Amino acid sequence: MLMVHTQRKGGPKLGEYDLHVAELCGGVFHALDAGSDVAGHDGQCVLVGHSLLDLVYDGVAITEDMVGARGDAIALAFTEQAREALNWLGDVPERLTVREPELYQDLRGILY
Repeated sequence: MLMVHTQRKGGPKLGEYDLHVAELCGGVFHALDAGSDVAGHDGQCVLVGHSLLDLVYDGVAITEDMVGARGDAIALAFTEQAREALNWLGDVPERLTVREPELYQDLRGILY
């Protein structure tokens, strides 16, 4: 069971971000919501969160600039990998498997 306690005014912060108290399996953890947008692609909260773990571990106060810089690094890696994948795949073949059109569309969605 996971319980997340609502944030009280003046509660704990890590830099510019409010920390939320979460209880999970008898343990109490602090969590921060650094957002989920990377270069216009929403739903990337896991990647954004993982990109900050080294800073959180070191007790660094997280700022919006840091989150933005880490997001930019993720976006750069996304676009480089998508570009390489499209170059490797080449032109869209005349016959595709069921999954291939989605792959091409996803890669182009990252780039354009």
